[in-house]
Amino acid sequence: DTLLEKIGKHIESAGIHFDHTTNDYVFGHQVVTSGYVFQSGFYPFLLELYTKEEQCLGEKLVFRTKVEIALEILEKAIEFHKPSIVLIDSWYCTQEIIRFLDERGIQYIIASKSNRVFVYRNKWEKISEYVTTIQNLTTFIRGDYQYQAKSILAYFEDFGEKRLVFVRRREIGTKEYENWNSLLTNIDVPDETIVGFFSNRFIIEEFHKDAKQHLGLGKSQLRKRRGVVKHLHLVAVGYCLLKVAAWVKRKWNSFSIPERIRRIKDYFEKSTLIKTFKENEDNILGAINQLFAQNRKS
Repeated sequence: DTLLEKIGKHIESAGIHFDHTTNDYVFGHQVVTSGYVFQSGFYPFLLELYTKEEQCLGEKLVFRTKVEIALEILEKAIEFHKPSIVLIDSWYCTQEIIRFLDERGIQYIIASKSNRVFVYRNKWEKISEYVTTIQNLTTFIRGDYQYQAKSILAYFEDFGEKRLVFVRRREIGTKEYENWNSLLTNIDVPDETIVGFFSNRFIIEEFHKDAKQHLGLGKSQLRKRRGVVKHLHLVAVGYCLLKVAAWVKRKWNSFSIPERIRRIKDYFEKSTLIKTFKENEDNILGAINQLFAQNRKS
């Protein structure tokens, strides 16, 4: 999920939420985001607006927790196009979601919080404490980072026996490793492959960043919820079209989202300019005035 900060105090479904990136509370919309990863590209699927229970009463909405929203998204995604692997953030590492995926035979990799407890070799362990005792690590290199990983078969009280993968990394040339991450999975492949699969999950952060900076995600100050939802959908569609543009124009594969936006803008501005002058060959001054009038309207 992502937070979209708002200014107006009468915007429907906006509330006070904790922002983990700034470690502070902000007023705005919280959006549960989902998407497909295909050939290392992210394509947004559904952006669902989360509304707190007390606000749902005033707006005559049925309250849904973020986990319930995620389950509805998964149901729609499976109906639309069954994913080969589902990658999920630690907030959604719950009994309901894991049972849902297990019952449908879907492979998954889910990040786990460090305070989760499990049983390993007949002993209760806590993830944050167990990582300080890890031995016999697998080491490998991916890109600019060196990784250390270890997987065990652990028992969890709320969802049974699962494979638990511990992984940390450091940039090549540095001494200190980053903090340990823990992943739950039902996929029987080497640790390095698990890390490679899960690295695709962070592409969603690139979508959030690009959509906020270049497509106006979060800039809308619409008061009505229906307008906010439509705006979210339009941003998602616009982002998908920009990604698909790289399929139409192959050389666009090397362009970032901002560069694609600039080129499309330049194309339409150029096309409008040429069209206006062709239609006004006998009145160039009139053509210029017409262009200025169009710009003022836009």
